[in-house]
Amino acid sequence: MSSSDIQRAEHASRSRSLLMAIMAVVLIANTLLGLGDEGSSMTPAFRHALWAAMILLWLIVLATGGGLLPSRRVRSLMNDEVGLANRARALQAGFWA
Repeated sequence: MSSSDIQRAEHASRSRSLLMAIMAVVLIANTLLGLGDEGSSMTPAFRHALWAAMILLWLIVLATGGGLLPSRRVRSLMNDEVGLANRARALQAGFWA
């Protein structure tokens, strides 16, 4: 493994965690904005389009593992034992939340 692969893996891991946090905030904000606004000025088509766009973004992020298709070596560095343990703990916390 070269040092550039390690640097790319660190950068991709940081970017992935930041992207997931931003997407979680967007999801919560979108949900809160939609609660109790039956008589809002937002048309149902626009609201559905926003939800579809957010779901599409989540699918892209999840399909690429959040790393947006890094090389095999970088992906193996990103998914080391510590990363897998952190992911398992996050999934467990999300399940129970």
